[in-house]
Amino acid sequence: MSEMQILEERLGAWAAGADDSGDWKDVLRRADDRPSTRNYSRRRLALAFAVVVVAVGSSLAGVFLVHGTGPAPTGPGGPGAPSLGSPPDGSNPWGEHGRQITIDELRAEAPSVPLPDSPPANDSNVGTVWVWDHTSDATVPEGHVAAAVFYPASGIQLLWTATGFDYTGFPSQMIDGVRAGLIPREQTGIGPTGMRVTRWPVSTLHLPVGAGAVLQLGGDVPESLLIDVAHTLRPSPGDASPAGDLPPENPQPGPYLTLWDTLLTDGVAAGSVQEAADSLAFRPVAPPSLGDPSAIRVTNPAQTSASDRVLSLRYEGAAGSPFWVLERPSLATNTSLLSAIASGCDRETGCKSTASMIDLGHGVLALSMENDVTNRIVWVENGVYYDVAGAASTFFAADALSAAKAVAAAAAG
Repeated sequence: MSEMQILEERLGAWAAGADDSGDWKDVLRRADDRPSTRNYSRRRLALAFAVVVVAVGSSLAGVFLVHGTGPAPTGPGGPGAPSLGSPPDGSNPWGEHGRQITIDELRAEAPSVPLPDSPPANDSNVGTVWVWDHTSDATVPEGHVAAAVFYPASGIQLLWTATGFDYTGFPSQMIDGVRAGLIPREQTGIGPTGMRVTRWPVSTLHLPVGAGAVLQLGGDVPESLLIDVAHTLRPSPGDASPAGDLPPENPQPGPYLTLWDTLLTDGVAAGSVQEAADSLAFRPVAPPSLGDPSAIRVTNPAQTSASDRVLSLRYEGAAGSPFWVLERPSLATNTSLLSAIASGCDRETGCKSTASMIDLGHGVLALSMENDVTNRIVWVENGVYYDVAGAASTFFAADALSAAKAVAAAAAG
């Protein structure tokens, strides 16, 4: 099968899944129909403008759609149902759920969202900024937001998402050390009748950010322009890391029981694990079996007390995508609390993950959480809270278990 045929097959599969609703509760209901982790790539977003609601820096499974020229659909095939990549125009993507804010307000509310600083797209030439959050829709939990930023001079739109991206059949491009999926506006290939050119209405670039978010750039522009814009994103996607947040001390059953982690916003780079250890209140571990970390970050000591500092170790997985090992003092978090979260996560309470307690060996029990966005294993060992996390599309449950066992063994040893 030619590259063009593969691409067309993948785009067709995406388009076939576009009968989603813009209703928040229906989003959560449909998120229950979760494919197996290995087959995660089969349920995909409609090309170019499918958005997943995201806790800024956190993972929230469930898809709702954005149309380039009108509101999100109100039901399957209803008004505003997305076409295959309609070019954006800055209109309200979410109808009654949308709330217009300024770019400065977005930076204040969602500092983890990378924004561009290039001639085609920067703060001075922003057209519209729309969000769907608790203020515009009381059913959305506080602190959660979906955002769309439109740059009219170039026709580029930025969408902040929490979802995975399957690279199979799509070209890729490295952006600041992160592998991005690229869907060109034009594809040239050899078909049964000879050379042909297929032109889609938009080019799109999908850039993973941390373990559970994807930043998307799209527009009726050459893909080279999207690449140039992506290289100017700040904060740098290559520096993104899960924050290693501790679970709430009084977890409440419900859809968001397992969704508490955010992105690290005050991390600084360290040259080595030993260098980072000098500012930490615990002995960090970096199992040799995982290889050398590709990035080491630690909470800025000038801004955070030692008891709240986090060590972030980024590793490159076998699939060419990163995963993270987070370490920090466990404080009030203990195994009993993690077990209570596992027990409270079931379909009856609406929990959107599969959660269970697993044995890592050396007498260590851990909470394993799987959903469409992130695979994560967390546990407490010798007063340290450990968090192993990666995007579910490339960091499978078996990968998470293998990494977690390596970390637990190193911590015990």
